[in-house]
Amino acid sequence: MKTMTVIAALFLALLAGNIYAQQKGGPHKTPEEFARHRSDMLKTELQLTDEQYNQVYNIFLEESRRIESEREKINGLDEDARDDFRAKNREQLLEKMKGVLTKEQLQKFSERSKHKHEGRKGRDSDR
Repeated sequence: MKTMTVIAALFLALLAGNIYAQQKGGPHKTPEEFARHRSDMLKTELQLTDEQYNQVYNIFLEESRRIESEREKINGLDEDARDDFRAKNREQLLEKMKGVLTKEQLQKFSERSKHKHEGRKGRDSDR
């Protein structure tokens, strides 16, 4: 009887984990929350100064607000057009970051962005 209870509990735990993993996104973040989250991550990863942090936060906030205002248009694009839109945004973001980050920080940021994009591309092809 104990074995059956343990098996049932494991099954329910796995089922709950699968349901949780399949949920899309979660609560939608505001542009301010999104900018703060991304800036906080980069502050740790790239060891940003306080001045750099504020500049990076403002760049991400501007980008987040622009994307939020264009969300319906973006969602209406086909997959290739959406990929083009993302590529253009990455290039623009990298240009803005060049004025804020050191060469070493910019290299790390660029590599991080590249790996993140490659991971997304792999996930998209699994759909």
